[in-house]
Amino acid sequence: MRRAWRCILVLVGSLTLAAAPDGTGQPHRTSAESGIVGLVQTGPNCPAVQSERPCPDRPFAARITVTHAADGRHVLTVHSGQDGKFRVQLAPATYRLVPHPPHPGAPPYAEPQTVTVEGGKYVSIIIKYDSGIR
Repeated sequence: MRRAWRCILVLVGSLTLAAAPDGTGQPHRTSAESGIVGLVQTGPNCPAVQSERPCPDRPFAARITVTHAADGRHVLTVHSGQDGKFRVQLAPATYRLVPHPPHPGAPPYAEPQTVTVEGGKYVSIIIKYDSGIR
């Protein structure tokens, strides 16, 4: 009997972790097999890019809100690292990614993107912040 209770407690604990709230009070179910892998960059980084003096885009740490594309419901907020990379597990659906500027009203800024996640796959995206340098 004691062993049966332990199994039940482990099962209930596992279900609780799988349906953890995303900060909105709504369950956020994820699939370990699908989601988004992203790279965030900023550029241009030089006032005049010339072929003999390349000026590549740089990784950028950013805050990105993920919502359901259909109704705008908040799913989660993800932060890219100093290397510009992020990875988030998401159930198959179409999402809208909204990059936030570090200083609202001033560069750098990036446009929102719509991304469709398919089951069993990670979608690779690049989010490019415009530095405003010309």
